[in-house]
Amino acid sequence: GEMEWLRREFALTNAQFTKIKALHESYRPKCALMCQRITEANVQVDSLIEKNQTVTPEIENTLKRASSVQGECRQAMLAHIYAVSAQMDPESSRRYREMMRPRLVQVGLRSTMAISPSRLSHPDTGGTP
Repeated sequence: GEMEWLRREFALTNAQFTKIKALHESYRPKCALMCQRITEANVQVDSLIEKNQTVTPEIENTLKRASSVQGECRQAMLAHIYAVSAQMDPESSRRYREMMRPRLVQVGLRSTMAISPSRLSHPDTGGTP
């Protein structure tokens, strides 16, 4: 199935794989709900940005809610990563956490999204708006 790469990459025993698979299956609906909540929050933010020409209290509150939802998601994902890694031997656990870290830590986000007078830096295009 879709998790066989994990078994191969970390040389999991059948017992480890069974436990990790169960963890993934119980986390999947939580993750889907979080993704839905993030999407809904982003749609609200986008709609308010389109309708306004300045930062309003409603935009501030909506941005805070969106940020809160994203934080909840990251926290749940980190808890899941720790739960999965706890089923592995110490070296595999370390490698798995290291592999998953970029999903949680957005390195350089501040610098890649900076607005300068000469151009808007866009994270997907290396600076081209």
